[in-house]
Amino acid sequence: MDQRPYATMVTNFDSTEQKRSWERLLQKAQSQEDEQSSAQNISSATIPSIEELWLKNINTRTCESLLNAHTSFATHFAGIIRTAYLYCPQIMLSDAEVCDGLFFLALGPNTVNSLLGKSYKDGPSIIISGRCDSFEECLCFVKLL
Repeated sequence: MDQRPYATMVTNFDSTEQKRSWERLLQKAQSQEDEQSSAQNISSATIPSIEELWLKNINTRTCESLLNAHTSFATHFAGIIRTAYLYCPQIMLSDAEVCDGLFFLALGPNTVNSLLGKSYKDGPSIIISGRCDSFEECLCFVKLL
């Protein structure tokens, strides 16, 4: 009997692990920025910290600028999520991994779908598992705590 897995659970999408990965990528990006500026004899630009990612100036969010300037963030995440998707087209995540995970917050659902080669018309590939019956109830449950 051929049994395919219902869903795959990716352990390095844990929100704490996402933060650690993001911090490693921030350090690497800052090092690259410092090397380029010293080679060109100009002052180095400071890569924004995690706390500064959600700030917005007139036109753009800091996070969007960082993702556009340093594609290694999206590439790192894409490698993990695409590998999981190749293993099984249903990826199971907890509500905390989605709501607290830096990569999901930074990239958003449209980018995640496009990384998987899916559109909004396709069925969901990410299944959210939580303490309640629906994602909405999980969010309300968190508010009550």
